[in-house]
Amino acid sequence: MPSGEPTRAHKAITKAMAFYACITESGSGKHYIGYTSKLEQSLSRHNRNHHGFSYRKAEQWEIIVSKEYGTKAEAMRVEKHLK
Repeated sequence: MPSGEPTRAHKAITKAMAFYACITESGSGKHYIGYTSKLEQSLSRHNRNHHGFSYRKAEQWEIIVSKEYGTKAEAMRVEKHLK
């Protein structure tokens, strides 16, 4: 097998994972469109680390819509379409 190609096991794991395209909204009405394989963890990390511009009080973000896809490529395609 050529170097750099995913193994059969890696392909099986990737296919079993769910990917999400989502739109989140901040308390002030800002929107973010993205994709992730760990929806709640990604939102939690963003809320914990986000300081807003110039380190003013952080805004809390919430998921307003998300959809699950079977592959990363599908979720990325939807994200690109929404942007």
